Amino acid sequence: MKQSFNESGFIVIKNFFDESLISQIKQALDEYSDYQNIRTKDIVWEQEETKDFKYIQNVNYYIPICHRLISNKLLKTVSELLGEDSYFVNMEIHNKVPFKGTYTPAHQDNFYFRLSPPSALTAYIPIELHNATINGGLKFLVGSNKLGTIDHTSSKVKAFSSLLELDGIGDFDVYHTDLQPGDIVFHHANTVHFADANESEFSRRSFSVRLNGLSAKVDPKMHEKYAKNYQVNRG
Repeated sequence: MKQSFNESGFIVIKNFFDESLISQIKQALDEYSDYQNIRTKDIVWEQEETKDFKYIQNVNYYIPICHRLISNKLLKTVSELLGEDSYFVNMEIHNKVPFKGTYTPAHQDNFYFRLSPPSALTAYIPIELHNATINGGLKFLVGSNKLGTIDHTSSKVKAFSSLLELDGIGDFDVYHTDLQPGDIVFHHANTVHFADANESEFSRRSFSVRLNGLSAKVDPKMHEKYAKNYQVNRG
């Protein structure tokens, strides 16, 4: 498993979670309505008037059942993939609402994480259909984790301060995700990924869970580059 992860930069594991847990979490999300108590910095709206959010950071603090995704099984798998002990950092829920969920620009998570060494990964956990062809599911550049962390340009895309131009980083095969509730995909912090807009009738909600290896530390020089792009985006 680790060899495949290192070669491709990601790995998909089917039926990783019990379906009943995913169903309970989905129900809790469907029933949640206390948006006024979410900190402004923790939520980005697609359309606030209709309560269509783009993402919610630290969602496990607002909907506690979500934290049940951080199981011993998950942490053990992450440690195996990273080759060292790991720990949970944070959790977000990402949403591409039907017909109007906007695109995700190409990027590497580690430009945002700013870690050296980049011993970190993201676990993506869908609670409903997550398909790159149908409803804006993730796409990965196979093997792009071997590029190291590339400098990103500033972006005006909502919630994404930095992006990569795909025509400037080489020729890679593109993997299109096809995930169902209970599946999981782990991708390395340096794996280039992106997603199309959701023009379908199907919602696409997925958890994004960040986990670090113990050796990972924030690099001040990388932080400076990220901070400049962040200021442009928020300005």
